[in-house]
Amino acid sequence: MLSYSLDLRGIGGKIKTKLEDFQVTELLNSGKPVPVPPSIFFTESQAGGLYVAGRLLRRGMDHSRMIRLISKRFKVSEDHISTAGVKDRRAIVVQLFSVYTPSKLENLPSVIELDEDLILDSFHYRREKIFPGSMSGNEFKITIRNTQETLKDVDQLFENGILNYYGYQRFGSSRPITAKFGRTLINSDYEEAVSIFIGHLGANDDRTFRVDYQNDVKPAEILNQTRPIPHLEYRILKHLAKHPKDFEGAVKSLPKVILNISRSAFVSLLWNFYLSERGLNADVAKGEREISNNIEIALPSRKWKKPLNDIWEHVFEKMKVELSELKSINHTSRNLRLIPKYFAAIMEDKNLKLKFLLDSGCYATTMLREIMRTDPLNYF
Repeated sequence: MLSYSLDLRGIGGKIKTKLEDFQVTELLNSGKPVPVPPSIFFTESQAGGLYVAGRLLRRGMDHSRMIRLISKRFKVSEDHISTAGVKDRRAIVVQLFSVYTPSKLENLPSVIELDEDLILDSFHYRREKIFPGSMSGNEFKITIRNTQETLKDVDQLFENGILNYYGYQRFGSSRPITAKFGRTLINSDYEEAVSIFIGHLGANDDRTFRVDYQNDVKPAEILNQTRPIPHLEYRILKHLAKHPKDFEGAVKSLPKVILNISRSAFVSLLWNFYLSERGLNADVAKGEREISNNIEIALPSRKWKKPLNDIWEHVFEKMKVELSELKSINHTSRNLRLIPKYFAAIMEDKNLKLKFLLDSGCYATTMLREIMRTDPLNYF
């Protein structure tokens, strides 16, 4: 159980009851939201470049399906599509994307509707792909419905910031396997990776194919049964049906973005444990430094010869982490405090409506956790 930052009673409630209850819009580096409806919002107008970029609007669609539909439309590998970040599935999302297309596309329409829940527009060529550094953050409009308590002075709640945890969705919402799966990738234990990805049951998971895999039913037999199998799991099972025991090939059939997110999720889990033990105290330990009104903290990486301070050492002992597990992890850092750039709240009956801006890499669900104080499995 991770520690909390604020001294308050949780209000409970539900999020994402309706898609409109969770809206995310990326912020340009100017700090302004990507406009809706479309307008000329790029500072550079380029006739050249190897990337086609544009804006997308999606409703209730997960990142993997979105990438898959775009790759089919542009006839490129899924690995040639990039975004500034992975957003929530149960949400209305406005974000930018880019597609690596060395050949010029002819007769590209002004709007492409790939699905009733995915629309692309505002196309232009650029020399660089869209990546996490392309955006400064995200604007959120969120409604928490059917709350059990009323918060006082809610506008001032986050003035001093809270612990900057990674949100629950970083690790998987109803099936939190991402960090465990990522650790097996880091250790090149591909057979165990497949066992976790295919066989691990989530909350209220009625996917009988997962139980079948646990019971050593052959992948080909699982595929031949008439029942829905999620796309990514289908990829792995299809590969194993053709190439039994090639667990590495099966795992690497997944999109690179999924593999990269999973590896980094393991480090994210270590970070959350570190923050929970450290708290918000102002003392600066080894591996930390003061910056403006925050403290920047180094995350575990291949540069580490040993844990940088006593708290990291305790986290490593708790998780049984070996330094060899960090050999593929690049150096990065993260701020101690999550401090919204803007925050406003209105209580209407038992519904709390929020609007706020967060820097890239910060999670709205981290703020909701402080307010709601319920298990993420009960959020919906």
